[in-house]
Amino acid sequence: MDIDSLVAVSRLTDALSRASTLDDVYAAALDALQAGLHVERASILLFDENDFCGFVAWRGLSDDYRAAVNGHTPWRPDTPNPEPICVGDVYADASLEWLYPLFRAEGIRALAFFPLTYRDRVLGKFMVYFDAPHDFYPNEVELARTIAAQIAFGVSRIRAEEALGRERERLNDLIMSVPGVVWETTGTPGLDQRVTFVSPAIEELSAIRRRRGSKILSSGTTSSSPPSRTKFSGCRSTSRRAALRPYTPSGCARATAA
Repeated sequence: MDIDSLVAVSRLTDALSRASTLDDVYAAALDALQAGLHVERASILLFDENDFCGFVAWRGLSDDYRAAVNGHTPWRPDTPNPEPICVGDVYADASLEWLYPLFRAEGIRALAFFPLTYRDRVLGKFMVYFDAPHDFYPNEVELARTIAAQIAFGVSRIRAEEALGRERERLNDLIMSVPGVVWETTGTPGLDQRVTFVSPAIEELSAIRRRRGSKILSSGTTSSSPPSRTKFSGCRSTSRRAALRPYTPSGCARATAA
C-alpha cells in the first residue's frame, strides 16, 4: 500500500474504534472509500431481516438511480467465498445492458462491487463508481478488500451492542414485573455477602432500602463495602407484612409474618 492508502485505513480504524452508531460507521467508511480509492461516488448496501439488500448510506448518487437499483445484489447472505466484481467499462458488459440508460443519466462509466462479509456471512456490499473507464489494479482491489473487512466488523460490532442493549432492557422490564423480590448478591453467605441489586418490590415487603455494595450483617442492618463476584438469588413472600431475617446459605432471606 502507498502512504495515502495507509493513512486512509488508519483513519478508518480510528474512526470505527470510536463509532457508537451505525451512522458513524457509514460516515467513516465512505470517507475511507473516497480518500483511499480516489472516488467521488460510493455507496453501502446491507441485507435486512428479510434478506433485502438496500441502500443505507451513499454519496454522489441521485434518488432516481438509487430507486432503480435498490435491492440488486450479486450475492445472498449465505453465498460462500464471494469475490469482488470490477467492471472497467459498463458499456462493454452485456449483462448490464438493462442499466445503460441509468448509467448515461448518472454519468457512470465504471464501477465495482465489494462484498461485506463477517463470519462467513455476507452482510451486504459497498460500491464505488467512476465517470470514465477504469483499470482496477491488484493493489487497489486489495485496499478495497481491507476497507470492506473493516466496514463489516464495524457494522457487526454496533449491531451486537444494540442487540445487547435491547436484551438488557427486556430483562430489566421482566425483573420489574416479577410479583415478588429479585435481588443480586456477591461474596460468601454468612461471611462477606453483599447486596449489589434489589428490585423496588423489596420496599413493599420490609423497611430495608436497597444500597449497592452493602454488606449483610443482620435483619435490617447494612454496612458499606465494594462487591466481589456475582451471584443471583431471589424469593417472595405471600404474607401481608414481612420482616427479613438473616440470609440463609442459599442467599435467600427467610420472610416471616411480623
